Amino acid sequence: LVAHHSKDASMLDVFCCSGGFTVHAAAAGAKLVHGIDLSSHAINEVGVNLDANQARLRADLTVESTVGDAFETMEELVRTGRRFDIVVIDPPSFAPRESAVPMALRAYQRLTALGLQLVNAGGLLFQASCSSRVDAESFYATIQRQADLSGVTLTEIERTGHALDHRIGFVHGSYLKALLARVDR
Repeated sequence: LVAHHSKDASMLDVFCCSGGFTVHAAAAGAKLVHGIDLSSHAINEVGVNLDANQARLRADLTVESTVGDAFETMEELVRTGRRFDIVVIDPPSFAPRESAVPMALRAYQRLTALGLQLVNAGGLLFQASCSSRVDAESFYATIQRQADLSGVTLTEIERTGHALDHRIGFVHGSYLKALLARVDR
């Protein structure tokens, strides 16, 4: 989904892990990809995965990476005036138990606030959650609430969840949710 919108785009991949979004965007023709992860091992894997796909990448692709806390790194990018055509925010689970849900929603709202400051006008925000105890409607409402507070209009392009082959066989089994939206100021 993100790759479909990545041709000639600059893309920030927050909590990039091994670079799934980064590699797909780069292979689809992104001009710049920037991955952020706390793990230097994960950032190294992004490089390995980009190298493995070298034949599909544009010759002038710019690859940037930052090993660091996602919140702090995003704040620094905001301070330095960086903007991207696509901002992908796909954190690990923030709510391993029910009591953590309010804290998780605050973290998602903070990530949304930072992401909105980092995306170009008319650009795309892709924000995901794998927190099983945060229901989809609360997650989407949190993103929209922050957009309203930020004076930004989000035009929803697509909501995603589990693939058809991902059976949901337990109470919190429907934990994957994501929103792709255009950001207008």
